[in-house]
Amino acid sequence: MRRVRGTSTRRSRRRTSGQARAARGGRAALSQPSAASLAVRLALPLSIVSVQALTLAPFDAGPDDTPAATHFSRDLPGPSLASSTSACSPAWTRSRATSRTFTRSHSQSNNATFLTECSFAVSHDRLVQYITDVEPFEPDWASLRSIDLSGKKADSVVRMKEFLPKLDELSYLTGIPKTLRTLLVASNRLTSLTSFQHLANLERLDLIDNHLDSVHQLSSLRHLRELKLDGNQLDSLDGLGGLDSLVKLSLRGNALVDVNLGQTTWCSRRSRLETLRLSRNKLVNVDGAERLVSLTTLDLDHNHLATFAPRRPLSRLRVLRLGNNPLSELDVAFAPKLRTLYVDSARLGNLVGTDQMRKLENLSVRDQSGDALTVAMAHVRDVKRLYLSGNPLPSSFPSDKFYNLTYLELAMCQLESLPADFAAVVPNVRVLNLDYNFIQDISPLSGLVRLTKLSLVGARIAKARPLAVVLATLTELESFDMRMNPFTLAFYPPLVPPSGSLLPSHTEHRILHPDDLPTALSASTLADPATHSSAWQALDVKFRRALPDAWYRRRAAYRAVVMQAAPTLERLDGVDCAKDRPRLARTVDKLARRTTAVVERR
Repeated sequence: MRRVRGTSTRRSRRRTSGQARAARGGRAALSQPSAASLAVRLALPLSIVSVQALTLAPFDAGPDDTPAATHFSRDLPGPSLASSTSACSPAWTRSRATSRTFTRSHSQSNNATFLTECSFAVSHDRLVQYITDVEPFEPDWASLRSIDLSGKKADSVVRMKEFLPKLDELSYLTGIPKTLRTLLVASNRLTSLTSFQHLANLERLDLIDNHLDSVHQLSSLRHLRELKLDGNQLDSLDGLGGLDSLVKLSLRGNALVDVNLGQTTWCSRRSRLETLRLSRNKLVNVDGAERLVSLTTLDLDHNHLATFAPRRPLSRLRVLRLGNNPLSELDVAFAPKLRTLYVDSARLGNLVGTDQMRKLENLSVRDQSGDALTVAMAHVRDVKRLYLSGNPLPSSFPSDKFYNLTYLELAMCQLESLPADFAAVVPNVRVLNLDYNFIQDISPLSGLVRLTKLSLVGARIAKARPLAVVLATLTELESFDMRMNPFTLAFYPPLVPPSGSLLPSHTEHRILHPDDLPTALSASTLADPATHSSAWQALDVKFRRALPDAWYRRRAAYRAVVMQAAPTLERLDGVDCAKDRPRLARTVDKLARRTTAVVERR
């Protein structure tokens, strides 16, 4: 037993002296265990990451053009790295998962090389940590094909291919497999010097919100089908014109001024470009659009275009957006198969060529700042959704029947009355917005049996009883809003438009932005109606509780009358009816008993 203990003591002393010598020589602790041994020793599942904020960590190449010597220590025991990590490794890298051991040759003993090696190792450690964070329940990293490091602010994905050999969807450049097809690196620090040549198989690339002022380096990506370059600093299409495999291209929010699409290969017969988004640039001229033979969606919103007139028809164009441009006249005859036309906030006095658009379904010409807008309504009577808010309408309302119309928006149109045959003109309308007009009588709405949502915010209706008569005929009504009318002003807290404009937010966002995800609806374009509604409802709860008894009873009586007239209502004046009905029933019952008692006393 003594001999055994002596042997153990000597071995312990050797280990201690060896560690001391390593520390004196400046040897960093930096070994790299395999993903499998990491999972076994830490009881952590293997996982993988995808990169969004990446800056390549520098490293020195060894004699064989490989990073400075590192090796894996798969079987290193020890509960902590505190005794083996180098001073160059930050505290957060000292986990139970890995015991790093870094060896340096005599030729690499200078301080610069040593710091470089430390930087390389730290980046590697972070990558392991990010992978574990993103995919904590993935046991097999080797089989993973996609990865998302969004928001991780990773510095590097060097040697990612060692962890993820089958990866084909990621978000960064150096150290990833050449077979990669999808690369998402939005909101990073990429520059125009970043190379993409080794990623020739890329089909989808997202470079939104980087610092790119040139994209010449993308010219080698011949298989690219979808490219997003929004929010950069590009002032030309150089480097993109030869990408004839592109199907979707987005360049929103750049610095483009003059674009000639005719000088690109997108105009060839084999071109497949279907979606082109150039909104929020500084465009004053767009030439050659008529040569994009496959184009179905063209977005030119928020530019400085005074005219847009392609020389030949765009026979496949389905969606055209020209809002927030100083257009005074627009002839849309060049797009005979157009389904959606969006020209809000322009200066249009005349919309020409609508007789050629036999398949138009969605027309939005809201808030024109020029002369009185003229639209031949007879030519657009087959539309399904019509947005005319913010334009003074003539007193003579169109007499043509709009049988297909399901959504009609006429907010802020200076309407003082509705035609007597209004219900016959739009018999199938489901959503009707008449906010901020001067309407006093809504009897022309009687008989709109398919109407599900009616908004009359800020009108001039003074009595509730005639209102109930009309509501009784709207047998499918689910939402009704009468706030800010003369007789409801004292019932609710003030209603402040969420976007700073009295124009309603587009509820049919997917119609006008068919390729956008819901998350694309940002505060810079449209306020979030849902968020605003929730905030107002919370304010209304406090307001209702603070009402004097007399006004509380008046509000309750009004709501009870409306709900009784329209039993299908789910939402009244921005407040859900489900919880309101029992309370209102009790309130009305109390009022009835009090009234009966007063009558009996007399």
